[in-house]
Amino acid sequence: MYGYFYEHFLTTNENISEIHLDLARYHELSRFSSPGDEYDKTAALFHLRRAADCGVLEAVIASARIYLQLPHNILEDIDLPFSLEHEDIGLDYMTYAAEAGDRAAMIFLAKVYDTGLNLGTRVRSWTEAVRLYSKAVAALTEMDDDGHFDGTMDDPQYQLIARQAEMYRDGGFGLEINYVKAGEFWNSKDPERLKFQLQKASYNCL
Repeated sequence: MYGYFYEHFLTTNENISEIHLDLARYHELSRFSSPGDEYDKTAALFHLRRAADCGVLEAVIASARIYLQLPHNILEDIDLPFSLEHEDIGLDYMTYAAEAGDRAAMIFLAKVYDTGLNLGTRVRSWTEAVRLYSKAVAALTEMDDDGHFDGTMDDPQYQLIARQAEMYRDGGFGLEINYVKAGEFWNSKDPERLKFQLQKASYNCL
């Protein structure tokens, strides 16, 4: 079906998972399509998911974002309709990415369990949200799978710590009120806490 390029990949690449990711990209570039024809999106998504199922983190994240209707940089023109099934698939991939160490995935899932939005058929859980927020805080200085540090501009440490304090203070959705833990988070020696406290003070003075 794919002719020379398909056979070339199968004979020159040893890592089948990377082959699937390459095939998804080559479909997107219309390398397997006749001039003027649209590329086979079904086949491209199949190969992307196969790469994800084989553990390629880039493919896992891309698959998660496609099924969750989030912006994605692989197969950019694939736009799947909303359904609970698609949302569950996307959350499954996002969970895999989080457990593989992707900080952005941890924070995304933490917010999902925190707010109860975009949960698919899952149940809102502050216990899981706290676990994921804590994991994201701990992962700040760890390197991503691709060898680059994850940025924190959108979700700085002090905000993640403060949210955990609020959740333990209020309790709910499976999380018991624990003022001791709430206090521990508020009194965290995190270096960004000063920035948070200054912002609070500035707001209270308005």
